[in-house]
Amino acid sequence: MIEQWRVPSASATFYRATATDPRTGKSIPLESNTDLRERIDKVLAAWHEPERFIHKSSWD
Repeated sequence: MIEQWRVPSASATFYRATATDPRTGKSIPLESNTDLRERIDKVLAAWHEPERFIHKSSWD
């Protein structure tokens, strides 16, 4: 999922991306960016290799 949003004081449009782990169905939040194509590529990458995008605490 990619959500478009704007900061009132900025002229740029941002895209917040969330991928879904195909194995578990859990959401994988991805950082925001102003480049829509890059966000699309990031969601696809997270779908193919979700373990690269799942952040774990240092104590895990």
